[in-house]
Amino acid sequence: MFGSTVLEIAVGLVFIYLVLSLVCTSVNEYIAQMLGLRAENLYNAIHGLFDGPDAERIAEDIYHHSMILKLGQKTNKIRSTSDGDVNVRKKPSYIPAATFSSALTDLIGLVEPNGTDNTVDAKLFETVLVAGEKTYDKQILSALEPLIKSANGNLDTARRNIEKWYDDAMERATGWYKRKIQILSFCVALSIATITNADSLMMLDRLWAIPAQRTQITAAAKSVSASPLPVDAKKLDKATEDAAMGLLGWKPARTANDPRSMPTDGGSWAMKLMGLFITAFAASLGAPFWFDILNKIMSIRSAGSSPNDPAGKQGSQTIGEKNRVASSDAHK
Repeated sequence: MFGSTVLEIAVGLVFIYLVLSLVCTSVNEYIAQMLGLRAENLYNAIHGLFDGPDAERIAEDIYHHSMILKLGQKTNKIRSTSDGDVNVRKKPSYIPAATFSSALTDLIGLVEPNGTDNTVDAKLFETVLVAGEKTYDKQILSALEPLIKSANGNLDTARRNIEKWYDDAMERATGWYKRKIQILSFCVALSIATITNADSLMMLDRLWAIPAQRTQITAAAKSVSASPLPVDAKKLDKATEDAAMGLLGWKPARTANDPRSMPTDGGSWAMKLMGLFITAFAASLGAPFWFDILNKIMSIRSAGSSPNDPAGKQGSQTIGEKNRVASSDAHK
């Protein structure tokens, strides 16, 4: 009985962390989209590929190249050009390596002559590098020179070298973005935990003291674990939302014997803040992490439930059926 109660409490906490993580994911995506964080991170990474006084100029030229420009989303803003008024586009949040390589080689004049099979005289590459100095500072071309010269006159090889160079930079940029988004995730998680009063210590207290609450949340957790991981909180059904919110929320300070009440003294506030920070840290770990933990706990619970527990019976029958199938296969 004690072991079953502990498992149900663990299921309840992990379930709440999973739901809050999904909410955090939705809020993070909205903030990242509104602030253009991915697009900004990509632009900074491309700008960082080059050194010298023309680094910003070549980054802008790449972004204004027709192949890159069309990747950005159109806005309602209008910009006047020599060809007439056009819609201003947002900077793209993703640029394929092949597209970047083609745009860059086009900017520096590295294109195959008509009627060739992409294999040309290697001297053409030298000519391009020399001519390129009239367009961009020599420091710009110094980054490209080893990539181009090592292609030995093959344009496809030169482009693949540039693509590899670009992909390596994007891997570093992804690491920068993840570190930045982790800070944002924790701040969002702490805000959501505070608004919903998702205090881990308070939730532990309620799950221990109220069996009906444990049963409701365990049923909701079982339903969630039996399905693929939801993309965001909007994909959760009403029963799941009700089970989660039934454990959370604030109550007036005058509400007696309810751990959801507002703290009334310094010690209570210290415990409240500790519980909220624990929840914020847990929610910032991400929904996939908690979904995996929930499935493992539910498997343990199904395997070890008492015979009188319907969920345990179902789990035991499922395991028994698998064992019988395995045994049957072994004798064939």
